[in-house]
Amino acid sequence: MALALLIFLCWALWNLWSDLRFQSRRVAESRAPKLTLVLNHTPAYSASSTQQEVFVGRDAACDFHFDEGTLSARHARFQYHHGQWWVEDLHSSNGTYLNEDPVISPVVITTQDQLRFGELSFSVKIE
Repeated sequence: MALALLIFLCWALWNLWSDLRFQSRRVAESRAPKLTLVLNHTPAYSASSTQQEVFVGRDAACDFHFDEGTLSARHARFQYHHGQWWVEDLHSSNGTYLNEDPVISPVVITTQDQLRFGELSFSVKIE
């Protein structure tokens, strides 16, 4: 009886360890795809990131920093969750627009979408 109990405990621990290893590998592989914003104005410029959260604004601490007077210090935020990139306006003065519609609440973005922050417009590329 003791041997059967020991075998059962070893089997249970093995299954727990295997499942934990599988889950950690799955989390490590769920990285955000690269988000690239391509400036639609001259000079040509693009910015990319694979972080889960990306900020756009005039503040030098922003991930996508642009020295443009129509941008707020922290203008907008991109977040990757539920397998999709989302954009959210951070109560900016001149607004955030997705395909010329104002962004009022977080909204999903896809490749070829057009974003405008203040007077700067960008094409979205997700790889």
